[in-house]
Amino acid sequence: ARFDSTGGRRCLTASGVRGACAPSLARLDMRPRAKPRRRFSGLPLKKSRARAGGGTLLSFLIRPRRSSILYPLNISQLFKTSSRDIPRIEKFSLGGARNMRGFNLEDIGPIRKARNTETDTLEDFNFGGLFSLLGTIELEHPLIKEAGLKWVVFFDAGNVYETRIGENGDYSLRSNYGFGFRWFSPIGVLRFEFGFPVNPRERESSNQFNFDIGQLF
Repeated sequence: ARFDSTGGRRCLTASGVRGACAPSLARLDMRPRAKPRRRFSGLPLKKSRARAGGGTLLSFLIRPRRSSILYPLNISQLFKTSSRDIPRIEKFSLGGARNMRGFNLEDIGPIRKARNTETDTLEDFNFGGLFSLLGTIELEHPLIKEAGLKWVVFFDAGNVYETRIGENGDYSLRSNYGFGFRWFSPIGVLRFEFGFPVNPRERESSNQFNFDIGQLF
C-alpha cells in the first residue's frame, strides 16, 4: 500500500480572442465597479542599470504577475500488506531530473555493499527505502516571452529512509541548488537544468546536467 501527501501550487495562464456578430440591445451601466484585487505572483522589484568600473552592470529583477514561485512538498510511505518483502523496484530512491536535480539517478537512499555478479566485486548499491521526503522551492521567470523561453532557479532538499524518518535518530537531509532554462515548445516543455549538490560525498559528482521533457510539477 502506498501513502502520498503532496503540497505545493502551480498556476497556468492562457489568452485568446474570439469574434462574432449578432443583433443585441445595449444598456449603459453607470454603477461604480470595484477594482479587481491584485494577485501577487512575483517579487515587487524593477529593472535597474548601474555603472561598475569600465563596463555596464545590468540588474534584471522580477516584476509582479510575471514570475512563479513553486514550493511543493512530497511525503511518501510504503507499507507491507503481506509477509512477502517489497520488491526493490517498488521502493523509493532519489536523484535525477525529476526530484533531486544535483544528484545522479538513485544517488540518494539506503546504500550498502553488494556483490556484482558480473565482476565478482563488492560495490555500493542503493537498496531503496520505504519512506521518502522531498521539498522544493523554485522561481520561474520569463526570459524571452514571445519565444516561450523562461529561466529558473531552484533548491531541493530531501532524503530516503529505510523504514521511516527518524529511525535510529536519523533526520538527515540531502540538498542541492541550481539553475536552468525552459522552452515551452510546440512539442512540450523542454527543461535544461544544472544542479549542484551541497556537501557531495566521495562517490558523488560535484555537478549534474539534466535534460527532460514535460513539466516537473
